Amino acid sequence: MIVVTYETDRKEYSEGMLKYSCEKNGIELVVLGQGVEWNGTKDKIYGYLNYVSQLSDDEVVVCCDNRDVILTCKPEELVELFKKMGGGCYYSAELGGFPIWALEKHFLYPNQDSKYRKQVRVLNSGVCVGYAGRLKKVFEHAIKYYDMDKREHLMDRWGLTEAETVNTAYPDRLGSSPLDCDQLAIQLTYLETDLIELDYDYELIYTSFVLPASWNPTLVWRKENQWEYPVGSMFDIKFNWNTSYRAVHNEYEEYQSFPMIYHAPGSDYSMSQVSKVLKGKVPNVNEPVISEDSYLQMKQFISESNRNRFVCWKTKPIRCLSGIAKACVESDKILVVLLPKLKEYSDDLNYMISNYPDNIRVYECTRRGMRGVFRSIIKGYTNTYTDSVAIPEEQLLCPEHQKRWDEWKQKQAEKVAYLEATQDVEKITLTNEEKCGII
Repeated sequence: MIVVTYETDRKEYSEGMLKYSCEKNGIELVVLGQGVEWNGTKDKIYGYLNYVSQLSDDEVVVCCDNRDVILTCKPEELVELFKKMGGGCYYSAELGGFPIWALEKHFLYPNQDSKYRKQVRVLNSGVCVGYAGRLKKVFEHAIKYYDMDKREHLMDRWGLTEAETVNTAYPDRLGSSPLDCDQLAIQLTYLETDLIELDYDYELIYTSFVLPASWNPTLVWRKENQWEYPVGSMFDIKFNWNTSYRAVHNEYEEYQSFPMIYHAPGSDYSMSQVSKVLKGKVPNVNEPVISEDSYLQMKQFISESNRNRFVCWKTKPIRCLSGIAKACVESDKILVVLLPKLKEYSDDLNYMISNYPDNIRVYECTRRGMRGVFRSIIKGYTNTYTDSVAIPEEQLLCPEHQKRWDEWKQKQAEKVAYLEATQDVEKITLTNEEKCGII
């Protein structure tokens, strides 16, 4: 078995987690594109095609992105599972329909035997596993789309409008146009041939993501279509810290598995955490001092609740969480802590991860630690996981920040009261809480 990636930046490859995880698990890794000028993601397809064409048809090959992928298995385990699944060529599935969102409706839902979330059904091209002979056919077909007018093809073959073929949010780093994206070419190959299968069960390839707030379906849409639309797949993962082997555990419902490949597309915050998980960057520390009043208050809240998961976020204004974690352990409950991308964790987080691994779930799930962002993610989380509840914010803030927060709310109340008294209702506005230094 061979793993091949395409990366033009030498530092991104040499210091990347893909290389690290392959070395730790004894997996052969080949890198293409080093020092080559980057022209967009379509370069990957041409690079992969040229490489697999030189291999024997029965060689098992993993083609994957470099910056957001790790392998958490031994090579023989991956090959055994791949052959057990039937061989051929497998890609992973995800939510949404990047880069052309209107194409999502053409991806069928998996059958009822699927072991993972039924809403996860659109091909993601970041990782594929297949025999070299099959991959050659896949890439040969995919490059044909670069010789045609893809916008016209999408409109004529798939019934999209011209406006639906445009994605103004398409990142420049991926190329000049979403129509040139490798993912679109592979998606069309999947839809128009029988060369590709999707790993709906997330056994071979786990695609981890958190939906941005702007992508979360509205309550109206949920009620009319799918109430149980997940906030993402990252939160189904339990990380096994300080190891590169079986470092990610899929805990979804009764189905338990250790995916062979973990892919976190586009989320540098997720790979920030993965680096800590694999490289053992969670040191053993002494138990932080716990406020007895805070601990007893949270113990009562947790023990009296019929929920199993308690969700909060952690930034500098948030008090030590060790007391909450201890209360969760004593009640056999789970504390879920949401974080921004961090260079290193606070002592209370390090202590909890090291000492309460079965009762703690820590997720770096956003680039910035804004309260509004965390509120949105927590709302999505509690909608997805109905056995969860958000910990009240007033029980999380440090005393000095709680005081500033109370003072801010009092000022806003006085401002509103004054404006209402003067009947100047149009000028009633609330100051951004960041200006108070809370975040």
